Amino acid sequence: MHPIKWLYLLLCLLGLASSPVFAQDYCDPDAALRLCNLDGRTYSHTYSATQTTFNAGFELASCKLQGSNKDCHKSNAPDYELTLTGDEDGTNYYLTGPGGTRLPISLTFTDGTNATAPFTPANPSDVFTGTVNLAPVAFNVTVTPASGTPLTAGTYSAAFSLDAIQSKACGSRCDTKSGLTFTLSVVIPAQIVVRNIDDIELTPPLDRSAPIEEEEPLCIGGYGFSRFVVRFSSDNGSTGGSGAFPFQLNGTTSGDGLPYSVAFSNDLTSATGVAAASDGSVQGAFTRTSDLQCTNNNARILVSLSAADWTSAQDTNYQDTLRITVVPE
Repeated sequence: MHPIKWLYLLLCLLGLASSPVFAQDYCDPDAALRLCNLDGRTYSHTYSATQTTFNAGFELASCKLQGSNKDCHKSNAPDYELTLTGDEDGTNYYLTGPGGTRLPISLTFTDGTNATAPFTPANPSDVFTGTVNLAPVAFNVTVTPASGTPLTAGTYSAAFSLDAIQSKACGSRCDTKSGLTFTLSVVIPAQIVVRNIDDIELTPPLDRSAPIEEEEPLCIGGYGFSRFVVRFSSDNGSTGGSGAFPFQLNGTTSGDGLPYSVAFSNDLTSATGVAAASDGSVQGAFTRTSDLQCTNNNARILVSLSAADWTSAQDTNYQDTLRITVVPE
């Protein structure tokens, strides 16, 4: 045994254990600059057409310490400068989602006096008015997906880093807080809309040998998917009811049934569409070209009755309710 060597080893271990590393207290009540309830926090939001903005709120105070004391001067609230760092391309900040897809966001900051200023990659810093006491502040996050850009449904997130420094009126005791981190997370659910559908009036042509052909423009849009499938059903027909034909118009007086055909076109210019099958399904998947706003029409429903059918009508008025179902693929 060599007791001297064992004693030396014990002293070394004690020396290592006596040098702890302390994390920075960003909300230290004795500090001149305090940022509370931000560091290490995750802010989550579920996106929709009516919920594009959310707040990443926390509390902040900026004061001038009096003399050698740790007490804040009650009427001296120095301005402070914030610098934000995150994933960006020089124009936008981004969150990253499934398959590395990037979701652009815009950011503003509202200080304790309700003054708001934008944060951009080109202007990642700004000066704000301090408040002596802790006041609610927030980064205001707006999700700004590019129109027409397919977004996979899922969670998009990114970590951001914030530095803060008192910028003036704090004398030689300006306080600094650096390296605060927080995460922004946005869930993009698969959302789909069908807009601008009106009743379709079927008017017989003067030429009794010609079919009745009408179309109805509409808009299909959404987020969280790139392609969709379409199905039609007829309340009077076998696709949605108990009729003899897949799509059927019934006479309002006689109950006479007239068959008609339905097709779908994912644009406004093609001469024909994809005909619905006898079960109402439309073959293939179609590319989404609009967002949830659906500002402009981008698709059509095409309806036709053959001359042989409409000229054999026993009633003067016929009607049906045609339903369209659109499902993200």
